[in-house]
Amino acid sequence: VNSSTVLVPYGPIVSLINHGPSSTVASRMMNVTANVRLQWPQSNTLMPDTARAWLRRKNTHELYTQTQSAGLLLELVATRDIDAGEELFLDYGEHWQRAWLSHVESWSPPPNSDKYAPSYVHDDAILQARTEKELQQHPYPDHIFTSCFYPVHNATELLQQEQPKGTNQQESPDSVTTIKWRSSRSMFEYKNLRPCRVLERHPVAKMKNQYMYSVQILNRYGLRPHQRLPSTKPFIVTHVPRKAIRMSDKIYTTDQHLPGAFRHPIGLPDGVFPLEWQDVS
Repeated sequence: VNSSTVLVPYGPIVSLINHGPSSTVASRMMNVTANVRLQWPQSNTLMPDTARAWLRRKNTHELYTQTQSAGLLLELVATRDIDAGEELFLDYGEHWQRAWLSHVESWSPPPNSDKYAPSYVHDDAILQARTEKELQQHPYPDHIFTSCFYPVHNATELLQQEQPKGTNQQESPDSVTTIKWRSSRSMFEYKNLRPCRVLERHPVAKMKNQYMYSVQILNRYGLRPHQRLPSTKPFIVTHVPRKAIRMSDKIYTTDQHLPGAFRHPIGLPDGVFPLEWQDVS
C-alpha cells in the first residue's frame, strides 16, 4: 500500500506470526505458504461505527491528530482450514520479502557475536549473583547488569515508615536505610524491577548452595518523581533471595539494536487501506 501511515500492532501474539508468501513461486522457495490474512472486522462489536468512520472520512493528517482512545482493529482470518498445532503464516508482502532476501545476502555477524548471550541465558547460568567486590575480578559482560525486584510506590513514605522509632528527624542526609526483603503477591511484577548493586552474599543455614543477598536498590529510567529514591541516601535491602535478582540487558544492547538488524514495515494487501490514506505515489 502506498501510504505514509504505519500501524503499530500492540495486541498479544500478533508479533509472533512469521512471514509466509502467498505466491506459488515464493512459497516453493521458502517451503511455507500464508494461511491467514488481515482485514477490517465485519462485526460492530469488535470495531464500532465511531471507529469505522475513520475509514470513511479521515485522511492521514486527521489520523495523526486523533486524540481519542484507539479504535482501529484488524482481525486475522484463516484463508484455509488450519490444523491444531499448525503454525500461522502471514504474507508480509513482496516489498518485505525482497528487502529480507537482500538483507540475508549482505548480512555478516557483528564483531564478537560468537561470545554474545542475552541476559536470560546468563540468568540461568549464573547460580550465585556476584558481589561488587567479586565483579572487580570477575565482571559480567559489558551489556549485563543486575536488577532486583522490590516495590517502591512512594519513596518518601517508605523511608519514613522504615525509620526506627526515636530516630532524630534531623538525621544526616547521607544516612543508610536498611530494610528486610519480604515477598508479596505483586513482588515479581516487572514494574518493581530496578537496577541494584549486590553488596553481600550469605549462605542459608542447613540449605546447600542457597544464599541470601544484601543489595542496594537504585533508580531506573521512567520512574515518576515520587518513586525515585534519594541519591544521597543508600537504600539497602537484606535477605534478598536469588530468584529476586535478575540479569538484565543494558539499554540498546539486545539483538534488535545490534548494527545491521533487519527492519522493514509489513505490507497490507490492496484494498485494506482507504484511498484517503494512500498519499504516497
